[in-house]
Amino acid sequence: MSIRNELIEGLLCGQDPSSVMRQDGPLGELNKAPLNRLMPAGAARASTTRQSRSTRADNNF
Repeated sequence: MSIRNELIEGLLCGQDPSSVMRQDGPLGELNKAPLNRLMPAGAARASTTRQSRSTRADNNF
């Protein structure tokens, strides 16, 4: 599957380049979107909370 350039431009338009790859940036949100759509609401929130905790732990080296 290929992703159209227009979609990428729309996601990145007006974004601070340093925030694009962060967990709370557009690509982090895009990464969570399919999970949130496929899982029940409570399970998706729990999973993203665990991801946030592990990401913070990884960044504290």
